[in-house]
Amino acid sequence: MSVAPVKQKNTVYYINTCITIILFLGIGHLPPFGQITPMGMKVLAVFIGMLYGWLTVGFAWPSIFGTIMLGLSGAMTVNQAFSSGWGNVNAVIMVIMACALANYLDQCKLTDAIAGFFLTRKFVDGKPYAMICMIFVAAYVIGAFTSLFAGIFVMWAILYKVMDLVGYEKRSLRSCYLLGMVVYSANLGGLFLPFHASAIMYTGFVKQSIEGLAIPYAQYMVFQFFAMLALMIGYVLVGKFLLRLDFSALAKTENFAMYGGKKLNFEQKFGLIDLLFMVILLLIPDLLPKTNPVAAFMKSLGVVGVFGLAMIVPAIIKKDGKPLMNISECTKNTPWDIIWLLVATMPVAAAMQSADSGILSTMVGGVMGVIGNMSWITFTIITTIILGLATQVMHNLIIAAVLFGPLALICQQLGGNPVVWFMVNYIVNMAAFMTPAGSGTSAILHGNSEWVRPRDAYLLGTLWLIISVVFATLVGVSLGQVLF
Repeated sequence: MSVAPVKQKNTVYYINTCITIILFLGIGHLPPFGQITPMGMKVLAVFIGMLYGWLTVGFAWPSIFGTIMLGLSGAMTVNQAFSSGWGNVNAVIMVIMACALANYLDQCKLTDAIAGFFLTRKFVDGKPYAMICMIFVAAYVIGAFTSLFAGIFVMWAILYKVMDLVGYEKRSLRSCYLLGMVVYSANLGGLFLPFHASAIMYTGFVKQSIEGLAIPYAQYMVFQFFAMLALMIGYVLVGKFLLRLDFSALAKTENFAMYGGKKLNFEQKFGLIDLLFMVILLLIPDLLPKTNPVAAFMKSLGVVGVFGLAMIVPAIIKKDGKPLMNISECTKNTPWDIIWLLVATMPVAAAMQSADSGILSTMVGGVMGVIGNMSWITFTIITTIILGLATQVMHNLIIAAVLFGPLALICQQLGGNPVVWFMVNYIVNMAAFMTPAGSGTSAILHGNSEWVRPRDAYLLGTLWLIISVVFATLVGVSLGQVLF
């Protein structure tokens, strides 16, 4: 790489850094407007400064600086700001623990066993798009029960070998369809369990704005299951009838024979048992009557308590003198950029919703003035489409952190169900693949220049968005009303 592009990149970075700091320090001195108070202007400065910083320079230091500035705004002290962020059990702590458990299941190679199981089923032999469905499901299950990155990279490693074996060209629409499908499916898998790290973060954004909001685990999982089926069928139909891609060479289970037929070793069996144990314990409060003492105990234990037990048990059990789960090792890959974003988001959201700042009341009043007597269903459909488009060029996590809470609250004030609003927008938010800026996983797909052409990634990203919006608006709203 030449020196000039590096210098130019550094210059842009420092310019954006200066702008970020100016926003943090300057906006608070502007005259208040609407119902926003002078203290609210300082909180607004923190919010806008962090938002610009997240979009241009990164997640970590703008989040830390924003938390400090929030503590100097008068809304709370610096210690209170950091304590509010780090002490949020329903977001920060659970995400760290969920990531550690996902790393444990990946390290014991349970992900490889899951992939091998789905890709060697005899009933798909000779059926091209049945095999496509199995690849979709394999990535989905790995993404759901371990981590979306494990789902992506485990399945990519398998597909690289198989595509070479059957002679599929690199940088073709066919290779992009397969590799992109894995990324899309693994992302959807991250939505399936309500106690997955992704789901914990996103539900936390809404619960921060709507106090006491409850999303039943069982109904949540039923919704996500039907969403997965509908989106998988939509993706298959696009490949078969719109793009007319031929996968007949792929549709032989013998191509994947090296990944199947292997018995689970002790570590994998224990990891699977630990995973099932965790899921069952978390579902008990939703499946048993509230008066049942077991359900009452599990509810008091909470998600963090169950996560803790799921970590403690494999940490106690040893094989060859080593614990099955080395907690220190499993926390090394914690996504600290995202953690710092969460730490900053929680206290800032609380300050923005405070009556003393006047920010939320001004925002809600402005939106209500625009939408007038609009029904909550129309509001849900319109915001789903707008946010779906916005998340193609702005990081999907930022869109959710900034807008999900206030818009879900507006939906509730229109007489609607904020859980339904959240569920359909969550699905569409995960279809952020049209550009590399849409999401972290979109950047991974677009960055795979050895196998993926930019034009193919843009095309498929557009199609994923359309499929997701069609499901969300035509099926998701109705399904959500039945379940929630």
